[in-house]
Amino acid sequence: MPEHQVDAFFTIANAGQGIEQTGFVVRGDRAARYGWVSGRMLDGAVPLARRWPGLPAVFRAGFDAALTLPSDDPWTLVFRGTQCLRLHPLEGSVAEVTTIAARFPGLPAGFGSGIDAALPGPTGSQVFLFRGNQCVLYDTRIPAVVETESLAEMWSGLQAKAPAFVNGISAATYDPSKGEFHLFRGMQYTKGVLATRTVTANAAAIDESSWPGLVPTFAPGHVYVSHGSGRPLDIVDVAAGKVSGNLDIRVASDAAKTLAVSPDGRHLYVRAERSWVCLDTTTHRVLARTPEIATGLTATNTGFSADGRFVHGVLSVEQGPIYLDTYPVGSAQRTRRIEIRAGDLFADPAEAAKAGSLYVFDSPLLSVPGGRHLYFGGSVDGNAVVIEVDDQSGLVRQGFRIPGSQGVEDLAVSPDGLFVHVATRSDVATVDVRNGNIRRQGVLPVCENIALTPDGLSLYCLPEADKSGILVVDPVDHSVRYRIPVGGQGGLGTPHGIAFDFAGTYAFVGERESMAVSIVDTAEHVLDRAIPVAAGGWPRAIAFTVY
Repeated sequence: MPEHQVDAFFTIANAGQGIEQTGFVVRGDRAARYGWVSGRMLDGAVPLARRWPGLPAVFRAGFDAALTLPSDDPWTLVFRGTQCLRLHPLEGSVAEVTTIAARFPGLPAGFGSGIDAALPGPTGSQVFLFRGNQCVLYDTRIPAVVETESLAEMWSGLQAKAPAFVNGISAATYDPSKGEFHLFRGMQYTKGVLATRTVTANAAAIDESSWPGLVPTFAPGHVYVSHGSGRPLDIVDVAAGKVSGNLDIRVASDAAKTLAVSPDGRHLYVRAERSWVCLDTTTHRVLARTPEIATGLTATNTGFSADGRFVHGVLSVEQGPIYLDTYPVGSAQRTRRIEIRAGDLFADPAEAAKAGSLYVFDSPLLSVPGGRHLYFGGSVDGNAVVIEVDDQSGLVRQGFRIPGSQGVEDLAVSPDGLFVHVATRSDVATVDVRNGNIRRQGVLPVCENIALTPDGLSLYCLPEADKSGILVVDPVDHSVRYRIPVGGQGGLGTPHGIAFDFAGTYAFVGERESMAVSIVDTAEHVLDRAIPVAAGGWPRAIAFTVY
């Protein structure tokens, strides 16, 4: 874990017409935007050098502190070591690169060597500067120090509400819309009223309830890699760029639908041949193993309810029924079983009556974020079908036939839940689930895997044909925007399995020829780097977790 979750944090109220008040969070050499109105991260963590190419080299490595004065918004003062500059975060302009001592003459000893954090002062020309356990109020109009105090003395209530913070903070920011300041230290934060210099909140953890998305946005995370049937899983440490461990859990097949991570990233589900195994992603301890089916197979990987509390999977009994089973996440106690019958997939009685055998195997099982429907793929009489189940009522709603297609290889559901993209053994199609219409089909080649970026704006397709690279596709008309080489020495490569990080900044794919996890920069559409994995079986399934 990093020493501090936040290194610098500045907020601009003047983000542009129609754009909410925006914060910029900096940790290490990356920055991401935070929306004060929506209360969430607005994008992924991007290298400082890319977000603001005009930064001098020393500032590209990280910010020590940053401050946007309301009178100068959106221009922002940025501090690094003994230096500071003015940055226009919207245009990327840089101006007035100088030293702290030159910009703020007369600072107490030590402040000229570096600033830990900064806040606006009570007037337009005043600023608070933090270093260690000291804080100064400086008036840039005079220019001179107005006041120097310990943090405990300068900020009323800090000792009582957040005692560790009196020894120093890592970052501070100001919320102009509420007149509140926020102080950060380690993995905690506190806040208060700037006008009275009063801390009003007890120190609390920086987590999904307090700062949604902040922790996972900056987490390098781990990638889990399946090498196919009978082989252990690799655990890849993304920050270290190497395999950090193995899990002796054998997957059911060589397919890419054998791993699934819960929405909160804390549970990994592995599809074994006759059961699903749940692991804690922080300890790698097995939490649950569902009862093994005596005659039959696990037919899908697991999918999760919209609230992340339950996990679903499809079992196919040999020469028998097909069931959709539901378990609480981390538990082996089944709470629901739904039988899936071919006749239930079609509202037309004539069509339902003539529906033949239903076959489900090696399909993903997906839910719509915030929605109530589950989707998985199968075939009826050899023709591809997407099955929709109402997760709240526990009823099979319908099946969507994919004309002229055989079997389902993979699925991707749009963030709004209106469209399901289907990779079949014949082509790629997009279904409008409101009416069952095929919006697009027959444009793309056969693809083993497809995945939407978290924002839903791009569909990543992994063609079945060898040495085809990754296709980045428009999800509306299926036009190919980019073809990304992911093989060794610049070759297109043959990717298998795909997962995105929390914000979609990077895509992770297994690459057969180089025996590596290829990491793709989704903004630049290039291979960022590759991490070699275990020999003896090429990567087939990929899962990412922030933990």
